[in-house]
Amino acid sequence: MHKTTKLEKTKDSEISISFLTKLKQISKILQPKEKAVIYIAISILVLAILSGSVKYYLSVTKITATTGGEYTEGIPINSAGVPTNINPLLSTTRPVDELISSVIFSSLFTYDGQGQLVNDLVKDYKISDDGKKYTLNLIEGALWHDGQPLTANDITFTVNLLQDSSYNPVGTKNWDNAKIKVSNPDDKTVIFDLSEPYAPFLNKLTFGILPKHIWVDISSDQFPLVKLNLEPVGSGPFIFDSIKKNSTGDITSYKLIANKNYYSKLPYLEKLTFKFYPNQESLITAYDQKEITGFNFSDYEEILKYQDRNDTSIYAINIPQYFPILLNQTKSIPLADEKVRKALQYATNRDELIDKIFHGYADKIYSPLIKPFISEEFNYDEELTRYSPDDAKEILDKAGWKKEKDATFRKKDNEELKLTLVTTNTPGLLKTVELIKEQWAKVGINVEIIQSDDKLNIRQKYLNPREYESLLLGLEYSGNDPNLFFFWHSTGKKNPGLNFTLYDNQQTDKLLEDSKKITDHTEKDKKYIEISKQLLKSNPALFLYSPKYIYIANKKIQGMDTQAIIKASDHFNKITNWYVKTKRVRK
Repeated sequence: MHKTTKLEKTKDSEISISFLTKLKQISKILQPKEKAVIYIAISILVLAILSGSVKYYLSVTKITATTGGEYTEGIPINSAGVPTNINPLLSTTRPVDELISSVIFSSLFTYDGQGQLVNDLVKDYKISDDGKKYTLNLIEGALWHDGQPLTANDITFTVNLLQDSSYNPVGTKNWDNAKIKVSNPDDKTVIFDLSEPYAPFLNKLTFGILPKHIWVDISSDQFPLVKLNLEPVGSGPFIFDSIKKNSTGDITSYKLIANKNYYSKLPYLEKLTFKFYPNQESLITAYDQKEITGFNFSDYEEILKYQDRNDTSIYAINIPQYFPILLNQTKSIPLADEKVRKALQYATNRDELIDKIFHGYADKIYSPLIKPFISEEFNYDEELTRYSPDDAKEILDKAGWKKEKDATFRKKDNEELKLTLVTTNTPGLLKTVELIKEQWAKVGINVEIIQSDDKLNIRQKYLNPREYESLLLGLEYSGNDPNLFFFWHSTGKKNPGLNFTLYDNQQTDKLLEDSKKITDHTEKDKKYIEISKQLLKSNPALFLYSPKYIYIANKKIQGMDTQAIIKASDHFNKITNWYVKTKRVRK
């Protein structure tokens, strides 16, 4: 290897000095304008080199999410409450408890961002040919937050609690141990034996799992009272960290941290905090003052203020809730006529309802089926679904319901075409029936609105005894399954059945019976589509709309791509994808 000698170094140094000396001499000779040109040229050359380097760097790298940061959820106390029982058995009736439980506890199955059922703690499963036996194999490596392994014993323990009315007084009827038996032959296998096939059964297996080693010695009377309900140990993506209270002892914030030992995709967020405010108005103020990062928005009027904000994203998420007007043909002579029911379909302007009540944040529906919860594409005959007051008038004329000159409403045999329409006194439903009243009046139908105090009253006074003419209410799916059998099969016409319209159709009954036996989601959906078309032909109900679940968040939160949820707490189902920090990595 050649070594540089002192003589060579001296020569290089002389050359450098000579070059600099010549530059100085040239600089003295040049005019100021000429100097400026040279300096500009050198600057352009340097910038070009830097720009090329940056472009090259950007071309060979990409932005990706990385760990770090915090998300703060705002909670309205007047509608959601404050944390009381972060326990999957006790949280189902309290929105805030259910929301926090959803990220602390794991389940056998959960839902993806499209509202479709996916495995969580389950590695794989098998359903017997008769649809009555479900064998589940659990994943490896799932740990409780205290480091203990999660096993099949924890699953059977939790199910046994669900079936014990002293521990689960509200939901025991859904887990009748005479109809559902659970066992675990080993630590990684759980078996459910059903007394009869039940196609949506896997949707029932989305409950949170409790750790047996922690809860086994806690009696039923202490179950809702122990400290564990506020400082829970789960196996989900986030771990309980701390609670803050104000001077009066009220909880003001509830903080979780990321579970670094989570068995599935690790969260990017390091912290997840819930802050509590008296109502929606104070929640909005907190968001505007950047105290919180996001929250569920229940006021469709107020949401308009956020549509043009550069710092805010609005997420309109599908949720399997829908609102029909039930038509009781046994309590109304006009409604017993299929022609009148068809006229009501044509006279109902769903676009106006969605525009004036939800400002566009809802979908029109003509059956209980809601996209994207149905895996198959479906469309209805436009002849049956179009809004056409003129067709409604023509149908009513032919049915003998005539409108005399200068009269407001139609008559037949001196009887006015009048219907009573019952609903609860919630703002959205009241606005709906008021608009319906106006729409139907345009075709000559008189509507008397009856307000019911609450859901319980409407159930006991009108639905159970079937004592109503028409009634607007909200219905929801069983998980992601519309569960049409219970609402539309003729066996449910009498209380306690749920066929509130007393709909009775042999062809539909057969389709419903077939659907009940099918466990394959796609095949079952094909049956549901046939059933929905039968309902649309005879109109035992007018299906109006399915509102969106509205969620707003600061744009610094990325990865929120959920399109559909089953219930409000499910908007955290993909929270492990949410992030605020990024870095560049090679492509």
